[in-house]
Amino acid sequence: MKRFSFLLLAITLTFVAACQPDDNQNKNKNSNANATANGNANGPVIGPNDKRADIYVHDDKGNPGNYTIEDPSPVTLSVALKQRVYWCVSYDGATPPDDVEISEFHTTSGPSITNPFGNGSPSDNDFDVPKVQINFCAATLHAPKTGVIPAEYKYTITAKVGGLDKGHVDPRVIINQ
Repeated sequence: MKRFSFLLLAITLTFVAACQPDDNQNKNKNSNANATANGNANGPVIGPNDKRADIYVHDDKGNPGNYTIEDPSPVTLSVALKQRVYWCVSYDGATPPDDVEISEFHTTSGPSITNPFGNGSPSDNDFDVPKVQINFCAATLHAPKTGVIPAEYKYTITAKVGGLDKGHVDPRVIINQ
């Protein structure tokens, strides 16, 4: 009887051990799930210091075919913390704009300074979110350029259809040391 009980216990423990998930396998599943949930499985890695700026576009009820854009809260970036920004565009109407353009960065006071991102070129400071990325936050990270002057910058968010301005707003981004 003791042998039978011991054998039964050994078989039970073998099955329990075999059914336990492999820790490494769980870590891989969690890692893949997090990458997919963040929408950047094949894109850039979003760091803990990176800032998401949400842009909400709506149909302009008083002017059909045009859009209103909510003024996003100012985004403050720290050069010392190597913070980067990415914009996510959401639309809640029937026909989204062809693209949403984020451009025309310039200081709000003091000396006139433009283009605070990338290498400082106009092309590194003109960001387009095409229709296919609206409501799907494809994180494209933008870091302040080397030697950027800390300041408050205004920029323009424009909803476009056929290349024409169908609504815009001028929010702010603040770059600190």
